[in-house]
Amino acid sequence: MRICLLANARSAHTRKWAGHFAGAGHQVYVLTFTPDDVPGAEIVPLPRCDLSSVRYLLFAPIVRRLVAKIGPDLLHAHYASGYGTLGSLCGFHPYIVSLWGSDVFEFPRRSWLHSSLLRRTLASADALCSTSVAMAREAALYTERTIRITPFGVDCKSFRAMNDRGVRRSQVIGTIRTLERSYGIEDLIRAFAMVITHFDRVRPKRYLELRIGGDGPLRSSLE
Repeated sequence: MRICLLANARSAHTRKWAGHFAGAGHQVYVLTFTPDDVPGAEIVPLPRCDLSSVRYLLFAPIVRRLVAKIGPDLLHAHYASGYGTLGSLCGFHPYIVSLWGSDVFEFPRRSWLHSSLLRRTLASADALCSTSVAMAREAALYTERTIRITPFGVDCKSFRAMNDRGVRRSQVIGTIRTLERSYGIEDLIRAFAMVITHFDRVRPKRYLELRIGGDGPLRSSLE
């Protein structure tokens, strides 16, 4: 199958999607404003434009021609705002839109125009996907369409239960995020403080650790 993705090529999520289907023997093309190497996929760079807020509207005719030239079996946009808007303007079907977070939690709240653009994009898709139930519920404020839940998975060959001899004495709670307020890292730290207070009573011979990976504007305050 020939799959065309409209997505940020520098995103780990795009790499996972593209890599999975390329590894399964499909032809994968990534149309992107941020070209980067994506193993197994062919990168199709889109023209650079400093007007980031309107480039998704300006380059719709170019993307429409590129998609027609590739002739994919399906077009899949990764996040509903931006690339999702661009995909909806292409008029190609079957068309899938995957929600990422800010596209439904922040984008439509900026103005009536942003809300209208999101509604139009969701209405144009043949299928809608969300990696979480909470995000699907938020998106349901802007569409009556069915939203399929596609949770992030775990490679069971790489992550599996340890035998009794290999059990760690510590239990690790970890997160990898951009350190911004919308991701609730402060809540995680507060919750961890509450849990660790009582942890010794439940598991006296084990340790509990919180590990936070990432960077962002809140790093110093979180530290």
